[in-house]
Amino acid sequence: MLILENVQEELEPTLDPVLARAITKKGNNQFIKLGEDEVQYNPEFKLIMLSKLVNPYWKPEYAAQCTILNFIVTEDGLRDQLLGLVVREEKYELEEEKSNLVKQQNEFIQKLNMFEKDLLLTLNNADLDKILDSDELVLKLEETKENARLIAEAQVKAKETEKIIEESRKI
Repeated sequence: MLILENVQEELEPTLDPVLARAITKKGNNQFIKLGEDEVQYNPEFKLIMLSKLVNPYWKPEYAAQCTILNFIVTEDGLRDQLLGLVVREEKYELEEEKSNLVKQQNEFIQKLNMFEKDLLLTLNNADLDKILDSDELVLKLEETKENARLIAEAQVKAKETEKIIEESRKI
């Protein structure tokens, strides 16, 4: 067994024959080519590669040639997942409401980003000499400001509801 630690997203080309299991037979023995040399291969050989990358991306050919396991779980994340499973069994509506709140928060963020992009595009296309006289720009600013205020109010309500749900989950 060989363990490689701190593996990055780019793998050494010399590992390709090992990952592809490019084994050749000569008589009763099995060989694998490593670099320029042919090395006798043991069928019991295992290669384990460990990475500390949070979300590594390896080329599809590597992923097809080996088994990738992701063991990254934080204690809080695991606790939240297990609690979610228990609450889903006992109080389905509560967990469903929490799930909907998470979706709603993500939609709020997307809407704010959309308004910001739209406003920046309008500013970018505005005539610099007449930027303060632009009715379109003033209307866009007012619209963005009002939408941001409405989203901020909805986020405050969502945070309050989330606190209530979290308290209920602790019971």
